[in-house]
Amino acid sequence: MGTENRKERSGGNTKNSKNGKKNSRSEVEQIQRDDAGRILRNAHGILQGGGRLDEELNRRALYLRVRGRLWIVPLAALLGALLGGLVYFLATTVWADAREYQEVSKLYLDFAYDETGTVYDYYNGATWTDLLTANPEISDRIMERLPEDVGLDVVKASAEAEILSDIRLLTVTVTNPDRETTQAIAQAINEALVAFGESAKEFSQITFLSSEGPSLVMVSDRTRNAVLLGLALGLLAGAFGLWLRETLDDAVYVPEDAARRYGVPVLGVLVRDLARNKETGAAETDRIGTLLTAEAVQEREKGWRRLAKPGTQAAQFPWTREVMEANLAYLFGEQTSAHQTAGKQTAERQSSGQESAGVDGAGGETGVDRSLALLSLHGEQEAAQAARALAGEAGVEPQRQPLQTAAGKEDAQRASGAAEMPRLIPMDAPRDAAAFGACRETDGVILALRCGAPDGARVDWLLGQLRTQGIPLRGLVLTGASGKFLREYYR
Repeated sequence: MGTENRKERSGGNTKNSKNGKKNSRSEVEQIQRDDAGRILRNAHGILQGGGRLDEELNRRALYLRVRGRLWIVPLAALLGALLGGLVYFLATTVWADAREYQEVSKLYLDFAYDETGTVYDYYNGATWTDLLTANPEISDRIMERLPEDVGLDVVKASAEAEILSDIRLLTVTVTNPDRETTQAIAQAINEALVAFGESAKEFSQITFLSSEGPSLVMVSDRTRNAVLLGLALGLLAGAFGLWLRETLDDAVYVPEDAARRYGVPVLGVLVRDLARNKETGAAETDRIGTLLTAEAVQEREKGWRRLAKPGTQAAQFPWTREVMEANLAYLFGEQTSAHQTAGKQTAERQSSGQESAGVDGAGGETGVDRSLALLSLHGEQEAAQAARALAGEAGVEPQRQPLQTAAGKEDAQRASGAAEMPRLIPMDAPRDAAAFGACRETDGVILALRCGAPDGARVDWLLGQLRTQGIPLRGLVLTGASGKFLREYYR
């Protein structure tokens, strides 16, 4: 009889073991499917133009963020205008070539007739510039009339001859940085062309008509155009940069966005700019922030709250210490009830002989979760500062604090096991087996997220590791939040 009972228990244990393995495999497969679905959704969002465009757009938070950063656009436009004017000034003054002088001469061409009585008219505008230095009958006469330090290459680079409309009117333009050289080259070319007209069979004569003395070449001032161009380019660059920043921003700014994104509740918010020193009036500069009570919020908002419309009540910052205490009381009160129910069922099974004593190590546990790991992606020191702020004791290690809840007597009795703040253990984000083991020794994890920090990808990695290790994430705490921003958001 005893042998049959042992066989039945052995068979039952084997069956339970198989069922446990099957359930474990099912849970792992479900986690893998959830992760694969989330990866596909994120990939779809990236293809649509942003890493988190698959999320629901919080238009109010987006409007407040853009409004707070809208100064970037006019600043970029101003910098673009200054840069455009500076570049134009440097290009026309500092980096520009030396100022040049220019002299323009006019000559009249009288063409001769050939044996058939036809006028020689094959000298066109494109021909004359080459003839000045290529035809020896002209170039030799030019060089005879120039100083020795002025060569033919200078003449070729400085002189240009063209026929604008009438083929009988030749315009010669000489441009050179030196005034005397400009005048000498122009005079030599004019005299050489007059002499060429007397010797060439194609011309009856070439007559010098007029010449404007050498004068500085005037450069039109286009500074205004350069400034306007820089202004337009800066405006576009600022708007595009602001749009790109908001598109690629994976930070969280309000608790609702964090709860929707990661699927866990936000327990509290530490603000950094609502708390003020009563003696100096200076704003808090601590990047972690403070967990304010409702009384402190009312006291601090008196100095800078906006005037409410007649007949309405001004909104107040909602994320106070009382709210977080109520969240923890409800969260751990529910867990306490679950532990007590599980403990009673285990005791009944043990008394009826269905399970041997000591198989379920947590079967007799009827208390609440006593400790939580407070993780931070920015190091254990920041996690410790956040833990002290949550415990309400600056400069000391976190201790259990009584929860001041507004629940009724029945709720207080139901949540009596959660009437104390659980012990918070500050830790850096785990990256090895020892750190994950330390997290598993606690009753869960609270993740401290720094508001406005670009930690989206790192948070996704950490949450994936916590799921793989089977470590429960109890909730989130936002640190370093802008109290003024949230006050405007909830207004």
